[in-house]
Amino acid sequence: MLKLKIDPWSSDYGPSLHLQDTETIPEVKLDLEGEWKAHDPEPTEPLKEVALIDGVRRMELNLRLEDEARSMKAAIGTLGCGALVIKPGEPQSLTQALRYVDVRAYLLVDAPDGPTLPNLTTLANATDLMMTLQNKMRETEAIMADRVSEEVELVIADGPLQNTHSLKHEVLGYIKSQHQQLLERKEMDLVRQLQPGQRTPIFSLGQDTKYHRLSWYLRLDSPAQDETVLAGIVRLEMDAKYGLQQAQKRANQLGTLLPKLKNSRHRDARSPQNLVPIAVLERAVRHRLGDPALRQRNYRQTLLGAFP
Repeated sequence: MLKLKIDPWSSDYGPSLHLQDTETIPEVKLDLEGEWKAHDPEPTEPLKEVALIDGVRRMELNLRLEDEARSMKAAIGTLGCGALVIKPGEPQSLTQALRYVDVRAYLLVDAPDGPTLPNLTTLANATDLMMTLQNKMRETEAIMADRVSEEVELVIADGPLQNTHSLKHEVLGYIKSQHQQLLERKEMDLVRQLQPGQRTPIFSLGQDTKYHRLSWYLRLDSPAQDETVLAGIVRLEMDAKYGLQQAQKRANQLGTLLPKLKNSRHRDARSPQNLVPIAVLERAVRHRLGDPALRQRNYRQTLLGAFP
């Protein structure tokens, strides 16, 4: 009998499981570790320093770019990106852990060119304004990941690796919401049965593309009785050029570490997938974006000065 189950994420963030049949599914190769069975984390050298990368973005004002004959959509958007370095087992203050924060503001216009405004970079031909801002945020995250990867043992970027797969150093993608069903029903049955700390075998994604990754699913926490069975599941991925042995090492390290960093349901609307350090980083970056009402007022004054 079909039963309704709760997706524990707040509706403000959308669902944690958002499968889209229209997306192209990359080629999946499952036989890298033999039998398709659950893996417990094996003892391995623990991580000493891990950098977490995350970004936030916000549309400040929706605009129109107009002249006598045309009216085109435009907007002012801001984004922020930060790097938080944790030392597992060693308490740190936010000041000690927060390594970098980069905040930028953009004028987005759906036109070949657009006006210039003080302290804003114009992004032209932005047909989808929010997607343009989202892509710019991912690019900024990739640049920051490259920067901090020279200073720490491992970098984990929040989200998939579209903009980080070609970086000089090893970066892992941490995918906390599932937008594609990559595996068939038989393999997904194992994902549903994982216990906290357990992972699936490592599998290959997109072997014949430049975006070739090794990936695995990990359970951070058991779902509550009324939650969907995939609550608490995340997926990790890394560039396939580092090889299966390195992926197994990272899977063991993170299978031990990440469940310890899971967030509690009463503290975060995207728990447990939105790890405590990522939630702290998001709050710190949002704070740097400034008060939305104050920013809107400042941008309105800028527009009045530029176009009286």
